[in-house]
Amino acid sequence: MKKTYVSVCKNVIQRNNKIKREGLDEALSPPIRIQNGKWGDKTTCTEAVFKDAAGNIVGRIFYETDPILKCGAKVAIEFYGDVEVVA
Repeated sequence: MKKTYVSVCKNVIQRNNKIKREGLDEALSPPIRIQNGKWGDKTTCTEAVFKDAAGNIVGRIFYETDPILKCGAKVAIEFYGDVEVVA
């Protein structure tokens, strides 16, 4: 089974915060990066869904310019089911 890596680019979020705060006339960049394998092609986005083997959506990762949670997070992972904490 191939691995897909999902990462969040902190520097992109910081740049987006500056653009929004200062009212600059620039487009916001998508801070979520999806990469197929360690050396595969990279794609950026503001939302991605996770699917099981049957093609059912089991979760998603998404970005919003305003905080999603009380802690101030602007990127969150939302799962539809049980999550097991392993460490």
